[in-house]
Amino acid sequence: MEGMRVIIAEDEQHVLHGLRTMIGWNQLGFTEIDTAKNGLIAWEKFQSHVPDLIVSDVCMPKLSGLEFIRKVRNVNPTVPVIVLSGYGEFSYAQEAIHLGVTRYIMKPTVYTEIETEIRNVMEELLSIRKRHDRLAELQDQMERQLPVMREYFLHKMITSGLVIEETQRHILDFYQLDPHLFRNGIVISLKVHRAENIKMRLEKDWQLYKFACANVAEEIVSDVGIGYVLPFDHDRLPVLLCGNNPERLVSDAIKVTKETMNKIETFLNLNTNAGIGCVYPDVQQYPLSCKESVEMLALSELEGYNQMLYAGDTGDTFPDWPQYPHELAGTVSYWLQEHEMVPFETVWNDVERVLIRGKHVPFAYLQTVCSGIVTNVLIELLQAVPTLTEQIQPLATLQELQKQNTGQRLKEWMRNQLEHIYMLSIQHLSNGKSLSYVDYVKKQVAEHYNEEISFARLAKELNLSRNYLSNIFKRETGTSFVSYLTRFRINKAKEFLITNHYKVYEVAQMVGYPNAAYFSRMFKQVTDMSPLEYSLGAVHKQT
Repeated sequence: MEGMRVIIAEDEQHVLHGLRTMIGWNQLGFTEIDTAKNGLIAWEKFQSHVPDLIVSDVCMPKLSGLEFIRKVRNVNPTVPVIVLSGYGEFSYAQEAIHLGVTRYIMKPTVYTEIETEIRNVMEELLSIRKRHDRLAELQDQMERQLPVMREYFLHKMITSGLVIEETQRHILDFYQLDPHLFRNGIVISLKVHRAENIKMRLEKDWQLYKFACANVAEEIVSDVGIGYVLPFDHDRLPVLLCGNNPERLVSDAIKVTKETMNKIETFLNLNTNAGIGCVYPDVQQYPLSCKESVEMLALSELEGYNQMLYAGDTGDTFPDWPQYPHELAGTVSYWLQEHEMVPFETVWNDVERVLIRGKHVPFAYLQTVCSGIVTNVLIELLQAVPTLTEQIQPLATLQELQKQNTGQRLKEWMRNQLEHIYMLSIQHLSNGKSLSYVDYVKKQVAEHYNEEISFARLAKELNLSRNYLSNIFKRETGTSFVSYLTRFRINKAKEFLITNHYKVYEVAQMVGYPNAAYFSRMFKQVTDMSPLEYSLGAVHKQT
């Protein structure tokens, strides 16, 4: 410790001189030694500059040492104080201890003993200061890391789930989270699409755009109550809203989503899609809302850019337990009877959802449900393709099903069996069906590109799920439906622009874009030039 200051208060001049000169203050780390011949002067010097150490006599004129120390303790309870007292003044010791003095040394004593006590006191002070500095450093690190720790906690809460007991709710205080966080929760998944012109820039440029999108979301979320915007998961931005009123939460989630998407499109010229899960009352169920929001996000992308879907509104929800298994079995039979390819993932998700919802249903009933599904699938497949008799043995398959003695094993077994059966159905029953589906979609685009085209409607007209139609369309064309529709419209727009007979806003409406600004942005993303630039360039080539 360097550059420390000490105040020595002593009314006896020879003692004061000895304390000043006989103690190795420099070796102890003191560079400033202030002296006072009474307590009043010592108090004035203390007020002008707080010292690192006080050495004081007890009996002094004008203001006693104890009165001086009492004044010091009223404003500074931590500065170390060493009291020097004569034998006849031992009655003051109790009061000095009450005032929290660090050492009480009886006079007369040799200066080396006083120096030893001072050294011990300063070593203790140094240790305390180091410990305090370390605690302050740890506190500073904690405060700087708290946002990251809070984000990790929230991310784990909506993805993995947390078991929170009442006695553990103090963790909300630790993470500085709202106490209503565990009341009801709803999760939003917002995807920001990286435009082609931005892809050509550095990754740090794209990160800045994402940072701006998160700021937009945080600003809007702050106006609706309890909400948290989590870090991006690749290009998906999760948002958690909580509150006491479930209905209010749904309306807030829709409001936040719409306003965020609109502002991102308006101010950042970026396209978005969003999915909203359902409200769940228990924090352990928040991952269900998160999963639903991701599923809704994927479905919204099939409808085109800047679309939003809420799990509570979609037709892809699942009926209650008693009726659903029978509908599922009938649906599977219908697909096979019509010689259609059954999308494995879609059907399996349905089956698995049944099994998950069946936790309160007797296991034997679950086995019966699965037996019915497998039986229907096998019968329809064998009727359609009799040559598969050697590859499919229904009795052996059902016997194997009965050996699955837990829900988890039953789900895994069903997954394997459905995958095997559906691969056979796809192999023997497709006969170019997927290509006819794609041709139908292309035909609809060519005939209705100037109208609003709903991918969900196209899938429904073909009796297909949106996911399945999306997969086969991308497999056959090498691009998504949204990209195909966009490029088709832009190519049509080129044909109109090259004639130089129409204004940009007229061309936009002619190819299905009511918003001319949005059309111009999409045109530039595809062609790297604005509609006006393209039109002028075409005229220049003609001349």
